[in-house]
Amino acid sequence: MAKPVHLFPPTSVTLIQKVQSPDTQQREVAMRRFCRVYHPPIHALARKLGFSVEDAEDLTQDLFLKVIKGDVLQKFERERGTRFSAWLMTLFKNLTLHHRQAQATLKRGGGHEHVELNTQYAEQSYQNLHNTGMEAALMFDLMLAREIWVHALESMREKHAHTPHSGLVRELEPLILLPAWPPPPAPPQSEFATRHGISAAQLRTFLCRTLRTQAERLFAAEAQAASPGINAEDIAQLWELLRQNANA
Repeated sequence: MAKPVHLFPPTSVTLIQKVQSPDTQQREVAMRRFCRVYHPPIHALARKLGFSVEDAEDLTQDLFLKVIKGDVLQKFERERGTRFSAWLMTLFKNLTLHHRQAQATLKRGGGHEHVELNTQYAEQSYQNLHNTGMEAALMFDLMLAREIWVHALESMREKHAHTPHSGLVRELEPLILLPAWPPPPAPPQSEFATRHGISAAQLRTFLCRTLRTQAERLFAAEAQAASPGINAEDIAQLWELLRQNANA
């Protein structure tokens, strides 16, 4: 597999503008999406750098609170030609250098809002990859791809929610990223197909030609939604990284 060219995919100013929008609902929706996608990778990066779970949570909180602040975002917008993701990485590294001050400010309240983050989920995601020896940059990319995939699966469920294949799609979800039908204890294709009232050939066609094609298309769409302006090469690399590590 070719090594990813970028640590982060580029994020357009459009998403940033939504995060700082004067429209409260639009701002909250954009921020929730930003946090859902970037929280686990950022948390993992902090843990990979040697910070404890608690310190990683504090640093991630401080980073997202700075992203919410209009003056920080305006500073980025003036930096023409700089990818938001690269700027975010630099900002995070700066935060780690001043961790004690940031931690003290957060614990005092500091006049900041509190961003609701699922630290348990982020930590579990990190632990699942911790023993693989994966370098920080690659781990970040993989975790980012997985969060984008979560959104893609949600879109796929919605797409098939009112069709006869709704239940079938749900059961096939764990197999979409796999290169072949899994061995036992997974049921054989014939048994699986019979349970859903279709032939094994129809099952293979639906999985390989329909769901996997839709999955890749939806993944690309969700990547663009989370990071408008991301190019096709970056999306393809994230998708391949996701598939290569489907069992990790």
